[in-house]
Amino acid sequence: MGNEIELGSGSRLNQPGGLLSDTLNINVRFSDLDAMGHVNNARYLTYFEEGRAAWFHRFADLPTDSFDYPVIVARIEIDYLEPISLGCELKVETTCVRLGTKSLDFHGSISICGEPDRLASRYKAVMVWYDYGLGQSVPIPENIRRQFSSELQKG
Repeated sequence: MGNEIELGSGSRLNQPGGLLSDTLNINVRFSDLDAMGHVNNARYLTYFEEGRAAWFHRFADLPTDSFDYPVIVARIEIDYLEPISLGCELKVETTCVRLGTKSLDFHGSISICGEPDRLASRYKAVMVWYDYGLGQSVPIPENIRRQFSSELQKG
């Protein structure tokens, strides 16, 4: 993919621009299917959510098994490009394209494993750092910003 440096565990640092990417493989489950025999459109959201959770675990050291999760979806946009069937192994790519004061922008895609040019879907999302006790968005903590910077400097 051009100007990328491997970070290990399927993660890459895109250069230039300093964007952090992560890849997660997911197997399509029978329960993901709708009456037409392909993955239900709502499941794509779940796949992208799993990709972002893995991304936050890797780059922000956030737990993947906790309800105390300080990031919420503010906006999401999905393009459905091709149906996905049972038996497919999917590659979910998640990239942070902007780090703001209180939010992060993500772009991502789902491709059929073994066929990286065969995109089933792509998305854009805005994630906001959120304090449930205050009931409002808050600045991204400085320690999290340092973790992102540390990952970027590994390249």
